[in-house]
Amino acid sequence: MRNILGLLMVIISFFCLSMQNAPHNCIIEGKVKDESLVPIEGVTVLLLSQEDSSFIKVVLSDKDGKFLMDGIQPGKYILQVTMIGYKKEKMDISLTDGQTLSLKTFNLKVEDYSIGNIVVIAQKPAIKVAADRFVVDLSHFILNAGGNAYTVMQSLPGVFIDSKGSVSLNGREQTKVMVDGKDLYLTGDELVNYLKSMQTSSIDKIEMITNPSAKYDAGGSSGIINIRTKQLMHKASEISVNSNYEQGKYGRANNSISFNSEIGRFNFYGMCGYYLGKNFNKLKINRNYDYLMCNHIILNQNSYRLRNDHSLYYNGSINYDRSANTSIEWYITGNSSKHNISGNMGSCFSTFNIVDSALTSSTNNVNRTNNLRTGINLRCGLDNIGKELDLSMGYLYYSVKENQLHNDLFYISGDAIPSMSYSKDLKDGKINVFTAQSDLICPVSKKLLFESGVKTTFARVDNTSDYFDRQDAKWVSNTGLSSSFQYNENINSVYLNSKTSINKFKIEAGLRVENTNIKEYQYGLSTLSNLKYKKLYTNIFPNINVSYNISSNHLINFIFNRRIDRPNYQDMNPFIYIFDAYTYEQGNTALKPQFSNNFDMSYIYRNNYLLDFYYNHIDKAIVKSYEIAKGSKRVYIMPDNMSDNNSFGVRMQVGHINISKILNTSMSLILVRKDYKWMDGNVSLTNKGTSLMFNIHNRINITNDLSAELSGFYNSKMPVGQITLLPMWRFSATIRKNLFHGKASLSLYSNDLFYSYQERIKGVVKGTSVRTKERDNDRCIIGVSFVFRFNNGKIKKSSQNKDIFDTKRITL
Repeated sequence: MRNILGLLMVIISFFCLSMQNAPHNCIIEGKVKDESLVPIEGVTVLLLSQEDSSFIKVVLSDKDGKFLMDGIQPGKYILQVTMIGYKKEKMDISLTDGQTLSLKTFNLKVEDYSIGNIVVIAQKPAIKVAADRFVVDLSHFILNAGGNAYTVMQSLPGVFIDSKGSVSLNGREQTKVMVDGKDLYLTGDELVNYLKSMQTSSIDKIEMITNPSAKYDAGGSSGIINIRTKQLMHKASEISVNSNYEQGKYGRANNSISFNSEIGRFNFYGMCGYYLGKNFNKLKINRNYDYLMCNHIILNQNSYRLRNDHSLYYNGSINYDRSANTSIEWYITGNSSKHNISGNMGSCFSTFNIVDSALTSSTNNVNRTNNLRTGINLRCGLDNIGKELDLSMGYLYYSVKENQLHNDLFYISGDAIPSMSYSKDLKDGKINVFTAQSDLICPVSKKLLFESGVKTTFARVDNTSDYFDRQDAKWVSNTGLSSSFQYNENINSVYLNSKTSINKFKIEAGLRVENTNIKEYQYGLSTLSNLKYKKLYTNIFPNINVSYNISSNHLINFIFNRRIDRPNYQDMNPFIYIFDAYTYEQGNTALKPQFSNNFDMSYIYRNNYLLDFYYNHIDKAIVKSYEIAKGSKRVYIMPDNMSDNNSFGVRMQVGHINISKILNTSMSLILVRKDYKWMDGNVSLTNKGTSLMFNIHNRINITNDLSAELSGFYNSKMPVGQITLLPMWRFSATIRKNLFHGKASLSLYSNDLFYSYQERIKGVVKGTSVRTKERDNDRCIIGVSFVFRFNNGKIKKSSQNKDIFDTKRITL
């Protein structure tokens, strides 16, 4: 730890010295953007002498459209800004000794190339395909225009997110979800709630990074999904109002307002929204106990739960540009939610089709959560050839309070009076995370670049759960279930990554080292014991990416990386959640991290067509296990480490095809083979199978102001640990009308037009076959959305938010 902090101090000192020792010469800085006010990268900025037009200096604009020239002598010059496809801009300037000249923003106009009456204008593709990622530009999609990020993610090619918040990419589990390069620190229900509170109209693009480099945290064995919000591209003085209403069986409303403004070197951004709605969950479970022995003991369960959601969410940032290459940003984001869940489950036991007992369970949950993230980022360009230093610090606070009231009414054949039992559970949990990170980008030449960095994270989890039983009209503490859980984790990491090009080869290679320190405490079990657990381990995570350009349109790529998935904090939490007398869910304090080795070979044609072959091996795969308590019919659902998991598949993807002048189509097809192995006592068991995933988007431009979209997906049955997910499909449609010269839009949409989407599973646990059918969320809806923007036509600079949180793991 001391070494990590020492290295951070050395980097900060180096930054300060480089600022103090900067030469006292003339500096020219500025920005270049297009007519849509989007920054342009790679623009040539040329400085010529006014006296004889002789060459003085040339630089290129960076990814934020910025450029900087230093080391210039006082005098009079001509500045030219040029790029193919745009009209040239030039201006005369005059510099005095030691002057820093900040120029106006150059807004380059597209240069149309005409042949007769034909005008050819380039258009950005809706989906960009690369070997290590594909990017969906939502400005070309209107599907779920008034919906939310949860429904959008479900429609992305190769992405599956279930009602419990588990995310998979290309048929592989353990996918990390980030927003603007920062991890959410949410999983499970809390991830679903957060994504539902984020309106589609606030999202700019979504990056699906299938093979992250060593620069990223090693978590996420199947990759990263990064949601980029429109705050990165907003106009400088803009107010945007978003409102939508959905109606299915129940109604839901999501409204927000955002603003941003640019005042001198300061950029301000803020957003606030509120979500209010009702939802439901219908669940049917069929358990056939000892069906291999033909005992015909069957349990049928039917559950219906109604959920009321209230969620306030907010986001804000202040960015200060000290110069074209140096900026500092402070940000804050969070949400406060209340969820009321009430419902009942009817359970019926029968033997040889004769009912012998029944159970009616009622549950009422009140759940309140608060989530706050804040931090500061410093980015500094150390020279004019691309050397850059980034420093970031962040803090996260998350809390949850949950009150659960539960009662069971037992009916036994032959008994005249049913028996009744009451219980309640009070949960209180808090998570505090602090993280600091430093990254240095150091280009050696045009063909060689190094990236390095260090990061440290401290996390503390404090959870308490108190259970009570009703006895003689009094609540009596249940010491057998009540407990307190405390978890402390410190992760220190360092990485080195390099990029180089040799003839037709491009090579990226890196190494990340992560040191993990864990201390775990558990109090208050029935034995009144104090369980202490301490562990320290260090792991190395290499990655390599080799590309070979056969020609300008043909590329072959090979990738290998090793990654880790540490258990979510909830998965290690020993607390028990009682669904009914026959279904308990709890965490597992003995969980270990899973490690994956990933191999990928792909062929790309014209940056639009992808044929990809991949293989993934996971040691000690973390999946949900299902155990039947000895001597009872109760099922315990608990995460556990399987022996291993192998998956290999082929992915075919088309970014976009222009079927006609008005119709554009994108599609993906994935065929994956998955093989799970685990031990049940001394018996080795397997669950394996081949699955097909198909996704298609059709975008129809009816007129300049009227467009529509039709989208659908199909997933065949897929093994997931001990159980198998049965086939599912969905078809969605949207139509949008632009109003007031594009300043507003009105959309009508449906997420599940034929009410076809439902999650069904089957499996065999210790001789007991299980089948479930679940409809979670009111998906078959008709929604309407209205968006209006007020702006003055200027642009806000790109945010420099850093991805400093490993946030896939937190929920309570």
